Amino acid sequence: MNAATAWVLAKPEGGARDGVLGRIAFVLAENDPRAAANLAVKNMAPGEIQTEAVMSIIHRWAMQDWEGARAWVDQFPEGAVRQRAQEEVSGVRDHSEALKQANVVK
Repeated sequence: MNAATAWVLAKPEGGARDGVLGRIAFVLAENDPRAAANLAVKNMAPGEIQTEAVMSIIHRWAMQDWEGARAWVDQFPEGAVRQRAQEEVSGVRDHSEALKQANVVK
């Protein structure tokens, strides 16, 4: 992943670069959501592409470590992105609880 990340970061800033960074962050979130979050926040321009990347990271993170994801989201500044992120984390928790109650997941 480091070689791909370094390659993309060497490209000119813009939507195409951010799109690729978002995909890399999504894959990275499977094993290291904190690193994925840092990659997206520090290297992508604010806007729709970054927001969607962050939401996908939050989703994966919350599935693995709900409290860690929630703590990260709680650091977001007040606003629409924070509210959406909080809803994402809560949605993952609610879904997991529903599966547990249905004895689908133990």
